Amino acid sequence: MKHEFKVGELCFCEFKLQEIQEMENGKVTQVCDGTFVHYGSDLSDRCFPVDIKIKVISDIASYWSDRIHALNNWSLNHPDIHRYIISKWVDMCNNYQDKAIVDKLGSELSDFCKKIIESVEDSKSLEVDGVKLFNR
Repeated sequence: MKHEFKVGELCFCEFKLQEIQEMENGKVTQVCDGTFVHYGSDLSDRCFPVDIKIKVISDIASYWSDRIHALNNWSLNHPDIHRYIISKWVDMCNNYQDKAIVDKLGSELSDFCKKIIESVEDSKSLEVDGVKLFNR
């Protein structure tokens, strides 16, 4: 889905509602959620128009991202996990008109995040010779 954005327009970028603050040669280069500014040479592939279906998809991705961060496990590979979540979110947004595809991609995202959560929870109970490896 290709959308022509304008400076000052609202969009969803990386599953957050943001305002487009700068563009260069038709490419979105800066967005802001009111608190944080996100820069890039071209964020256009991660920007989608404000639409209720995109909002629902964004809420799903945000939910799973928040659940992963709530684990408070800084040993996790957060950059790659975030890229995976964004990738699934982009795929869902690009197919937002096809409920079957969105549902399939949403299930893949959900399964991925559930596996991470289960793995972290399981690791908390690991013991070696009766000694707990983690404090939690």
